[in-house]
Amino acid sequence: MKTSGIDKKIIRVAAALIAILWAYASLSKLGNYDKTLWSMRNQVFPLPVANVLAWLVPVCELALIPLLFLKRTQISGLWASCTLLLMFSFYITFTATGAFGRIPCGCGNLFEKMPDWLHVLFNLSFVALGYKALSLYYGWVPLHKLIYRFIKERRKHPVSE
Repeated sequence: MKTSGIDKKIIRVAAALIAILWAYASLSKLGNYDKTLWSMRNQVFPLPVANVLAWLVPVCELALIPLLFLKRTQISGLWASCTLLLMFSFYITFTATGAFGRIPCGCGNLFEKMPDWLHVLFNLSFVALGYKALSLYYGWVPLHKLIYRFIKERRKHPVSE
């Protein structure tokens, strides 16, 4: 898909903002690794899984940063970032329902002080940013425009019974 100059700039800015989010999140976890390890062990995962996730999550977040900045991998980085943010959002939402009998938090610094609903909203705003960048890259038409076009077309050519 051929994107315009302004679209390319918007994609780069979106990727940079998401990269800043990953940098903050991963460095805050690695900077206070003992707390991160304790937080992961407070999750619902078995202890061996929590021990691996304590270093795997921030390493994955760090690995996304160069993907988002390199032109060849930027779109893959956006897809991976949106996927990871959605996974985090689903997990936060699920734990907030009280399904585990407690609400564990493995997030770093700023995020652990947020109420769950705000944390999910924050994550989903970055998912929306990533989706917007991907839609500009691929030339996707927003769903509401597709529906509008469909309705408009049906009015011109009604389906006969």
